Formats: sequence, structure tokens, C-alpha cells
Amino acid sequence: MREQSARRWVLLAPDGTALHIRAPNWVVALGAGMGRLGALEAVGRLVCRRIDNTIVADDVSAQRRYLLFSAKAGAHGAAA
Repeated sequence: MREQSARRWVLLAPDGTALHIRAPNWVVALGAGMGRLGALEAVGRLVCRRIDNTIVADDVSAQRRYLLFSAKAGAHGAAA
């Protein structure tokens, strides 16, 4: 199995914090970013969808939204 090269991602947290992450794909980037925020353990149900170049991840139980952008895409709304 070929190892994927890491890409750059920006995770925008509900409080406006922007985390810069290197990961091979959006799933790994989201998990790593939420882990760094200390939010991963508390997630009860996470609903993810892609809108244009943005991954929108809604923590349904905590009513929090995380936005994930590929840094290559320009992170239009994230304060990169």
C-alpha cells in the first residue's frame, strides 16, 4: 500500500481558532485538529458534508460547527 503525502489543512474551530494541520486527507486532518482542541473525546455524533472546497463538520450533540479547508484551496473564509 502506497503512503499518501501530507497536505496542508486549516481547521476553523467554533471559537474562531484556526489550526494549521498536515495530514494525508480530510478525515485525518479533522481528527487531528479536533484532538488538538481537546474536542474529540466529547463528540457524540459528528455529521460531515462537503460544500464546495469546505468540509463542514457538525458536532450534533454539542451543537458546534468545525470548518476544514485545504490550505491549497485558499481557505477563503478561514483567517489563515
